[in-house]
Amino acid sequence: MEIERGSTSTIVFVRALDTLSRIGAGKTGIVWNTSGISASYVRNKAASVVDITLATMTPGTWASGGLVELNATKQPGLYALGIPDTALVEGDGSTELIIQVQGVSGAFFPPLGIELVTSAGATVDANVVTWKGDVPADLTGDKVNSQVSGIDASVLALLSAVGINLIAPISPNSERLTLIQGQDYLLADGGVLPEWVSTDWIPFSLTTAASVTWYAKTKYSTPTSGAVHVISDSEIDIRTFANAVTRLLSPGRDAYQLQVWAVLDVAHGSAQKLLVDAPMSILNDIRT
Repeated sequence: MEIERGSTSTIVFVRALDTLSRIGAGKTGIVWNTSGISASYVRNKAASVVDITLATMTPGTWASGGLVELNATKQPGLYALGIPDTALVEGDGSTELIIQVQGVSGAFFPPLGIELVTSAGATVDANVVTWKGDVPADLTGDKVNSQVSGIDASVLALLSAVGINLIAPISPNSERLTLIQGQDYLLADGGVLPEWVSTDWIPFSLTTAASVTWYAKTKYSTPTSGAVHVISDSEIDIRTFANAVTRLLSPGRDAYQLQVWAVLDVAHGSAQKLLVDAPMSILNDIRT
């Protein structure tokens, strides 16, 4: 059974078995204040078991700790229990809840296990590049920046194709960048942007650099190049991998060496700095 964290006024069914029955018949006639009865719950990340204060309840109408028999003839041994709202609160990261009713002579209540899940309307971390529709005014720059890593380029391409757009940070000097020949990787089209982050660049003041340029180099051809977008002094991305550029790239694993060079401003001696030096693979576009 799954219940969303944060749910309120939740009613569940618990079953009482007759301990004298050989066929597992239900135990009838139990009420919330039957002699010896007690109830408790525990969450898998909680430090202790919590007692439930049982109370009277009308079938179908929630009461915290309410316990009521439903129909002794048609559903013998079936009872409704009102889960206290405190058992379902968010906060400690628990994913499992166990409810136990016990103490009634001649009756056995099997523990009720509940999986606690995230509400469909809950606030979660998301990776957004392009906002579809009206953008809330308090989102600086009309977008929310976050990062993902470890996702295969072909998977990222599929996500982009269905409108799920991610920024994929790449190690400046090691991880392979993989593009699909003929694919658009434009921010305006919701494309997946190759992005790099390095605190080593902060002394270069990239935001005031004269230029930052990418070069796709091979051993035998003239490099293809384009402008790099500087997000901050430690973060850059490429927004110029348009179809017109990627369709001219030859397919192959590590077919190119991608380099990003910055020409710093006069205050930094107009020096040239290599920011990124990584292999770049090009996949065939196999779409029909």
